[in-house]
Amino acid sequence: MQRRIWLCLLVLACVVALPSVAMAQSSIAGQVKDESGGVLPGVTVEAASPALIEKAKSVVTDDQGRFQIIDLRQGTYKVTFSLPGFSTVVRDAIELPANFTATVTADMKVGALEETITVSGQTPLVDVSQASRTQVITRDIIDSLPTTRNIMSIGNMVPGIRLGTPDIGGSRAMEQTNPRGHGLNNTHTVQQVDGMSVNSQETSNQQSYYNDALSAEVAVTTAAQTAENQSGGMRVNAIPKDGGNVVSGSVFLGGSDGNWQANNINSYLRSQNFSRANGIVHIQNFNGSLGGPVKRDKLWFFASARHISTDENVANVPDFLVAPNGEFVRSMLDQYIRDGLARLTWQINQKNKWAAFMQRTWKYKGKDFGFGQDPRSGTTRDPHLAHYAIGNSKYTNTLSSKILLEAGYSTAYQHWTGFNQRTVRFDRYLADGVTINPAWLANGRSTDTAQNINPRCAYVDGCTAWVSNGQDQRTDDTRRVVVASMSYVTGNHNLKFGFQDSFGPVHVGTDRQADLVQNYSNQGPANVTVYSTPSYRFTYVDYDLGYYIQDSWTIKRLTVSPGLRVDNFSSRIEETAMPAGRFVGSRFFPARKNVPTWNADVAPRFAVAYDLFGDGKTALKAGWSKYYEPLTGGFADTYAPGVANENRNWFDCTINAAATGCATGVARTTDNDGIAQDHEIGPGSATFGLAAERDFDPNIQRQSNTEVMASVSHQLTSRLSYLPPRPHRCRSALPRSSRRSSRSAISRSLALGYFVVSS
Repeated sequence: MQRRIWLCLLVLACVVALPSVAMAQSSIAGQVKDESGGVLPGVTVEAASPALIEKAKSVVTDDQGRFQIIDLRQGTYKVTFSLPGFSTVVRDAIELPANFTATVTADMKVGALEETITVSGQTPLVDVSQASRTQVITRDIIDSLPTTRNIMSIGNMVPGIRLGTPDIGGSRAMEQTNPRGHGLNNTHTVQQVDGMSVNSQETSNQQSYYNDALSAEVAVTTAAQTAENQSGGMRVNAIPKDGGNVVSGSVFLGGSDGNWQANNINSYLRSQNFSRANGIVHIQNFNGSLGGPVKRDKLWFFASARHISTDENVANVPDFLVAPNGEFVRSMLDQYIRDGLARLTWQINQKNKWAAFMQRTWKYKGKDFGFGQDPRSGTTRDPHLAHYAIGNSKYTNTLSSKILLEAGYSTAYQHWTGFNQRTVRFDRYLADGVTINPAWLANGRSTDTAQNINPRCAYVDGCTAWVSNGQDQRTDDTRRVVVASMSYVTGNHNLKFGFQDSFGPVHVGTDRQADLVQNYSNQGPANVTVYSTPSYRFTYVDYDLGYYIQDSWTIKRLTVSPGLRVDNFSSRIEETAMPAGRFVGSRFFPARKNVPTWNADVAPRFAVAYDLFGDGKTALKAGWSKYYEPLTGGFADTYAPGVANENRNWFDCTINAAATGCATGVARTTDNDGIAQDHEIGPGSATFGLAAERDFDPNIQRQSNTEVMASVSHQLTSRLSYLPPRPHRCRSALPRSSRRSSRSAISRSLALGYFVVSS
């Protein structure tokens, strides 16, 4: 911890000394000439828009007549060019999307000071200065298309991206969809809000729940990431709404039910014993938002509240009535998410701005189960014990028209439980805290390779799992991210320098009904799988620190962008005390550092963009980049001394000394009662649950991938552009061991050319 503090202070000192670039904003750049084609230095260029709380930003062209106005929000701009002795030129109605550099040029002629030439309706569609492949999903597109409004599915609109778990008809409207592209899995997908990460610290770097009403636009970048971005996978950056000087709001109501879905059960499927298909019971999305000024041109607010629900049927699991107690079991996956958020944007003065937001989410799952499983044995999530939140705070200081300082903090936490249903969940001990609860002992999960062998499972077609889900799990993970950067921007040269650090805990607690699962085979008891529960896995990411420098030079029509990033990562296993369970005694595991520690992993980046005809309408782009895999507490969690399990013989009777069958001459009332008693279970290994089961090779290296890309973008008309990308190639370097030769995997993906329409 102390090392990270000193390292961050050192890097921050460097940031103050050497400039860098903005993290998420757009910019307007171009060149100003006179009537003869000569460049005009000293021209004042002002960009004005209602999207800016400070109303306008201005710069002066350099000795080559070039300019760039940075730190702009998405919106519609009016750009004014003025120079004494020349007619003022106004470029109006320029639509600027997120993460985009709009090329705006002007030809000024000698004229009276009061003369103004206004040109409108010429919005650039091609970014000729950046090689990054970014597709902006505007608010109009999000509102117009019949999407699920799930931030985890929005990448599906971008060519080359697919979902690991497809969102069919809104069935994943409130779930992870695991998007991936260019051969990289979902752990390489980065979710950002206003340029700052809100991925979870959980094992697989999961995306966080996010209320889509906050998004003014969403920028999806799939190639040629700059050095300020660690991952080479898909980057989803939601650009939040600020509020505005006018109070306004919106309400979205959407829904569907099972009557709108076709039934595909035909005679063939019925012959295969399918009586009911998976399907939607209902989808609901109710979302209201309101924004406006707390104080005009000074402090803006935005707030939203949402309820979404997706209830689903599971194949071959009908509703049923349990005899003899008359319990009615509704066999569907019932779930909802409710959240509220608030955002403030404060223009402290002309040069200083601060913005922050926080979203709190409550998630409910009544029953989470699958095919062949009794719904009563499904997992439940209590919204009172399932808290999720994301948020960030960002400070921006425009030191001058050429220097921009940014610093920010973001966080994402997921505190959730996956418990047994209340009707089949019992405490381990009776009220005295010593005596084993017979109901807990009798409530272990049961499975069978055959179907419908147990009366408690006979209500479900193809049932092979019943009694309980078995496992109760509590997960608390928190990710904290600190970022800082500075920008030095002239008309033809951009230099950026900055750092990002991520850290936080991943704590997992696991318990289990009866500390075992009873396994049947051919309708007879075969064995039990015993577990070393109760158990805990406590890991902590000490730092995931990356510092970078990114340069960009514009030489006539060519922009060259070299960059360098250095990634450092260290995590540890915290000291852990575990109480005694049914099959294991109390245990204590000391802390373990450097699980693993990887420092000074160098990731170079290089990209070029060429304005082919000099009119800002056709760009040739290419890039070569190396990336390292984004890491969380998952690596240390893999090697933490968590839950151990092993199979032991069980015959539902007093077991003999050899543990090969029932003891002769011994009969008890508990024989053949379907409950695995201690005297019915064979012995296990002497070291069961007392040590971690495996370790990693000390010479293992961090996973990396190399990306090569090339593309051409062309604006066909003022509202239509065509982007036919050539193949992207990713070469992934898998973790290497000193005992094995290094290997690599090569994957290729080809996205068809696509049109972008601006309206």
